Amino acid sequence: MTLEEAEAAYGQDDFETALRLYEPLAAQGEPQALYRLGYMYSNGEGVAADPQLAIGYYRAAAQADHAVAAYCLAACYALGHGVEQDFEQSRQWYQRAAANGDTDAMFKLGMLHARGEGGSQDFQEARRWWLQAAAAEQPQALQALGQLYERGLGVEADVLTAASWYHRSVLAGGKEAGGPFSRILPRLLELAEQGSTSAQFYCGWYLYHARKQPQEAAPWLQRAAEAGHPQAARLAGYLYINGEGVEADETKAAHYYRIGAEQGDAYAQHNLAACYDDGWGVEADIDEAIHWYRQAADQGFQHSWQPLAELLARRSRNRADACEAVQRIVMVARHAPDGEFTLRGGDKQCLWVAKVADGGSTVGLSGISLDQLTMDDEPLALEPVDQAMLAEVEPSADALLDAAIESKLEGDLDEALLLLNRAIALEPSEPWLWFERGELLAAMNQPGEAIANLDQAIALGLEQDSLADAYVSRGWCREQSGQYHEALADYNEALALDPEHGSALNNMGWIRATCAIDELRDGQAAVRYAQAACEQANWEDANFLDTLAAAQAEIGNFAEAIRLVQQAIGCASEESPALLEHLRAFEQNRPLRSGPATP
Repeated sequence: MTLEEAEAAYGQDDFETALRLYEPLAAQGEPQALYRLGYMYSNGEGVAADPQLAIGYYRAAAQADHAVAAYCLAACYALGHGVEQDFEQSRQWYQRAAANGDTDAMFKLGMLHARGEGGSQDFQEARRWWLQAAAAEQPQALQALGQLYERGLGVEADVLTAASWYHRSVLAGGKEAGGPFSRILPRLLELAEQGSTSAQFYCGWYLYHARKQPQEAAPWLQRAAEAGHPQAARLAGYLYINGEGVEADETKAAHYYRIGAEQGDAYAQHNLAACYDDGWGVEADIDEAIHWYRQAADQGFQHSWQPLAELLARRSRNRADACEAVQRIVMVARHAPDGEFTLRGGDKQCLWVAKVADGGSTVGLSGISLDQLTMDDEPLALEPVDQAMLAEVEPSADALLDAAIESKLEGDLDEALLLLNRAIALEPSEPWLWFERGELLAAMNQPGEAIANLDQAIALGLEQDSLADAYVSRGWCREQSGQYHEALADYNEALALDPEHGSALNNMGWIRATCAIDELRDGQAAVRYAQAACEQANWEDANFLDTLAAAQAEIGNFAEAIRLVQQAIGCASEESPALLEHLRAFEQNRPLRSGPATP
């Protein structure tokens, strides 16, 4: 039997097993076992409550310097639980617990001195213990120090110092400091009006966080921020980026974040870095983003670690970038042992890849070797990496696909094609990759190659949800190539899968209304298809309206065609020469011929 087994049973609320395992360990003088038995008898966990027996166990553990047991024994003396109430004994045992680092005991001991319980009242001694607890951010001690300065107990009264302690208490998780803040708010407002930067910040902070009044908080925070108060600047930036109490303004948000960042506030540095990373209120600048993320990270601000690593990898300007990127992501992994992290050097170019797992002890590299990850001719420090666990990895097809989609959205179609080529080389049997490349080639006006890729996507078993889209895309490419019979067959396949597919309905209507091959035109059918497409788009799609106009013109209803194309012009996001040309044709009672549909 071991203490670990007993603790495991206790942690699972198996008190019967825990009691059986703790008792022989306690007989051997094991402090943790003595403490646990005291707690179980004090609270009736798996045994009948016996406060007096609990005292004996607590005392034995406390005498072996078990800090929590000493705290519990002190609390029993303070409350008269299992023993006669004795504040002098309570002081003694709280002091013993405090001497062993128990910050709650430090707070309680300070309270006994402040109240004069168990000895003379002594605010200086209370303050000494509370300061020790405050160094560990014990919230009750932080609030107690605020009360000393608010009331002038053993110190000169100072409302700003009181506010600083109350503020720290709330940040440390204290639940009760909002009340004291409300008491001192009138005095803080007076000082704020007189120009006190600290008072302006505390007023703004309290009005925002406690009273949920961002509109009233914003002017105080801005005044304090403009005077250089870093925390006020950070919070003012937050209000502007989110539009709380002020009109959202990314430029002003970046301005205030910069004030806080330049004053050394890690939160503001992180947020300013994000502005440069995403182009919020400033021109996107990867170098500036890296600079400010690094400033925050070097202060231990963990939220900055991963974005810093990712930006360094994306920049990959030299081996120093690669080295620092991997070092930083290993640090992230060590704080998230169950996570897996991937860096892509050069971002979309995927110059190199590093995969980090197992709390930083497994590092897989591709495109770069461990020997290359050096800086100033010193090898990359990856301890405790097991060199035998280093494995070659490739950028995954999914990662390349994501990068390709991003490039396509940015308008870099050539780069997107290169990335999709690499992805298909890695996973040639993945139909979605062929579909995406077919769509891209269609957008690049290469219908023949697009058709070949879409053929492959369909043949490989593209998932049902996307199959109709594939037939529509292939039909459109065939239409552009003059293969109207084949295009109609594809649109029919799409409509068999999805009878309400707007693009399939529209493209079918366009061929039936405008095809130069007489046998394929059918004005009435064109109207039905185009009208169904417009209904799917709530009559707001300019291309669908244009197709319906062409269908109406085909059956000789030129007045309706003119009305519809004018509606299409109104719905278009920008001026369309094609729509204007169609309008002129309808005004001259001419139907359209042979123009391909818009994809």
